[in-house]
Amino acid sequence: MFEVYKFKVSAVIGANFGDEGKGLVTDWLASKSDNAIVVLHNGGPQRAHTVTTPEGREHIYRHIGAGTFAGAATYIAKPFICNPMIFKEEYEKLMPKLFNRPKIYIDRRCKFTTFYDMIINQAREIERGVAKHGSCGLGIYETICRYRDKEFVFQQEVISPYGISIGEFAALSYLGKYNYLKSLKKYYTEKRIDQTKIHKMPVELEKALESEVAIQNYISDFEFMIEKCALVDGPDFLHSYDDVIFENGQGLLLDQDNMEYYPHLTPSHTGLYNINEILKECYFTGCINVYYVSRTYMTRHGAGRFDTECEKKDINFFMWDRTNVPNMFQDTLRYGALDYKELAARIASESKKSDYPVTTSLVLTHLNEYGGYGRMGEYKKLAADGVYISDNFTRNSVISAQYVL
Repeated sequence: MFEVYKFKVSAVIGANFGDEGKGLVTDWLASKSDNAIVVLHNGGPQRAHTVTTPEGREHIYRHIGAGTFAGAATYIAKPFICNPMIFKEEYEKLMPKLFNRPKIYIDRRCKFTTFYDMIINQAREIERGVAKHGSCGLGIYETICRYRDKEFVFQQEVISPYGISIGEFAALSYLGKYNYLKSLKKYYTEKRIDQTKIHKMPVELEKALESEVAIQNYISDFEFMIEKCALVDGPDFLHSYDDVIFENGQGLLLDQDNMEYYPHLTPSHTGLYNINEILKECYFTGCINVYYVSRTYMTRHGAGRFDTECEKKDINFFMWDRTNVPNMFQDTLRYGALDYKELAARIASESKKSDYPVTTSLVLTHLNEYGGYGRMGEYKKLAADGVYISDNFTRNSVISAQYVL
C-alpha cells in the first residue's frame, strides 16, 4: 500500500512570454515558510530569474531555485535539462552571497546538455542570421533532439530515444565519460551538422568542437555538480517538506503546444502539465495554489509573433531591465501593451488543465514602471482567488490588491 503525501503546493507560472517576475514571486512564497523546497521542472538554465533581497543581496537564478536566499532547498526534477557548465558558474557566484550551503537535489533521470549541444545551437543561429529562431544559444533544443535520435550509437549499441541520463553518466568511470563525449562529437560532426544545414562553422566554435581540453573541463564541471548535489530517484522525498513551490520557466504563450504562436516556442511545457505529472508520481492529494505572474505590460525576448508590440518609449522610456540585456542570439528585449481580457482568458483556460483542485491568483509586477495604481479596479477582476501587486524588486513589495483602494 502506497503512502499518500499531503503538503502545501504552490505553482509560479508566467502568464505571457516570460520575464514576468517569477523569481520575485518564488522568493516571496519561500520567505513565508521555514521548510520549503523549490522545484525546477521545465526547460533548462536559459531561465534568468532575478532575486533581490530586502537587505540588497542579488542573484540571477538559472540552475538553482529562486527561493534559495529565503532558505528553500532546490529539486531539479526529471523534465529539467541540466547543464554542468552553467551550474558550476552559478554556484560559485551564489555561494559568497549565502550564509549556508544550499540543499540541491537532482533527479537521476534528468537529461543534460553538453558543450557540443551548445556549439551546434549557436552555430545554427549564426547561420540563420536575421532569420534566427531567437534561441538563447544554450543548447536546449539540440539536447532534446539528441535524446530523441533513435540512431545515436554509443559503445556499439543503439541508445534509446531518451539517451543517457545524468544518473547513468555519473555512474561511468572517467574513461567512460570521456568515451561517451567523444562519441557525441562523432554524432554531431558526422550527422547533426548536415541535418541542421550548417554550411560554415565559425572558427571559434570549430576550435571548441575539436578541443580535448573542452572534454576534460566538461567532465570536471559535471563532477563538481554531482559533488554539490544529491542524486535522487524521483520526487518521493518531497513529503519531508511543508511547502513545495514549483518555479516554472518561460511563459504560457511560449508553451510547446501553443500552435497559435508556432514555430517560435520553447521546447517544454510552461504551465501545469509537468506539475501534474510530478505530483501524481508521488501520490499527492490536495490543492495547488497557482500564482500567475505578469508585468503591467508585456515583453518578449527573441523572434516571433507579438500582437501588441510597441516601442519601449510607449511604455516607459526611462525604465531599465537589469536582467534582459541585448545579446547576439535574442537581440533586444521587445515591449508591448497588456491585453487584460486575453490575460484573464489565458489564466482561466490554463487553470482548467489541472488534475487537482486549484486556487488561482494573479501577481502583477513592475507597477512602478507602467500602470501604477490607476487601474486597480481592473486588476482585481482578473483572478478568482486574489490579486497581488508589486512596485519594486524585493519580496517586501508584494502585497494583496485588496488593501489598495
